[in-house]
Amino acid sequence: MVDLNGNAASGVGYTSAYTEGSAGTYITSTDALITDQDGNLKTVTVTLKNAADTASGNSTETLFMAPSIVSNLSTNGITTTFYDAGNNVLANGAAGVHKIVFSGNKDATTFQLGMREVQYKNTSENPSVTPRTVTFCSASRLFCASSHQVSV
Repeated sequence: MVDLNGNAASGVGYTSAYTEGSAGTYITSTDALITDQDGNLKTVTVTLKNAADTASGNSTETLFMAPSIVSNLSTNGITTTFYDAGNNVLANGAAGVHKIVFSGNKDATTFQLGMREVQYKNTSENPSVTPRTVTFCSASRLFCASSHQVSV
């Protein structure tokens, strides 16, 4: 189960606001939760579903994390991989990252450390005001067991 607003409010969704020109905005609450009664999780996937802005044919929208967080997750047995919309691997912080996959065989609390640190940014000089949808999927096997979304 993914609860993007944690204990902050009822329900499990979350809404975040991005201001043009800012360094980024977190897309979950600071106490977002992942729970799993079946034991360890295998993956948590975070996907930007409807990126709308481009420059010279390249997306100006990206999901990213602080490098220190990626390193900390790795130390704790979680591999973090960044992808573009075509599922090509990109570097953390590269323009056009539309999917982040956390993988490992760890309990949900380890994965939630990464989920809480994902940020969104858009480098467009004239970004669309269309709300963006970011989905979170946690899986303890091969399929998505729990999926929820945030609006940015």
